[in-house]
Amino acid sequence: MKKNYSIFLLLSLTVYCSLHAQSEKNIIKISYIMTPLSPNVLSMLKQQIQDPQQYQEFVSLMEKHKCFYSLYINHKTRESIFLLDSILAQPGVASPGQLEYVYTGKDGQFIGKEIFLQSDVIFEDNLNNIEWEILDETKIINGYTCQNAKIKNNPDVSVWFTGDIATNRGVGYFQGLFGLVLEANDFFSNTYLVSLESNDDIKEFEELVEKYNKKPKGEIISLKEVLASKQNIIKTLKIE
Repeated sequence: MKKNYSIFLLLSLTVYCSLHAQSEKNIIKISYIMTPLSPNVLSMLKQQIQDPQQYQEFVSLMEKHKCFYSLYINHKTRESIFLLDSILAQPGVASPGQLEYVYTGKDGQFIGKEIFLQSDVIFEDNLNNIEWEILDETKIINGYTCQNAKIKNNPDVSVWFTGDIATNRGVGYFQGLFGLVLEANDFFSNTYLVSLESNDDIKEFEELVEKYNKKPKGEIISLKEVLASKQNIIKTLKIE
């Protein structure tokens, strides 16, 4: 009986390991919503709209203009894709543009495309080139303890990331921190977390990689140039 019991344990352990391996989820999907309501935009609106009620009505209108994004991270290959899924456009609300996609390889090299002021902007860079300044400020987002960080020389870029989720990826090109970015405020938009889920649809992820892991036609600039261009526009608008 003892021998048979040992065989039973061995078989049970084999079945458990097999089921556990099948249940492991290599792909994590994070859903975000972006609205054209960055702190900069809100500040400029306050200057332009003096009546508090009209201001609040216009802010509420802008909140309804939403871009829906998904971030796919493959823990096995260490690749990720940040992708625009759809836009819920709001009549009377104009957005300077939107990010189309960002593909990041396992070596930290990323390439992407956005539409800004009706022009295509193609960029390529590496996560190691992003100089983050981590601040002491913290807050809770969807149950996760998050810390604030800014990009050096870009005070208009502020993100919240959590070390509770072990990845250095995040919203668009705002990556390279010690945890997942759950919220980002940049020059003209605010992006926030909606949900996180895991799956093992490797085929779908590989199809996305094949589609977006390539250099589009056109001039390619660095992330530093992208941020500098937007920073200059913000300065111009504030002067006016």
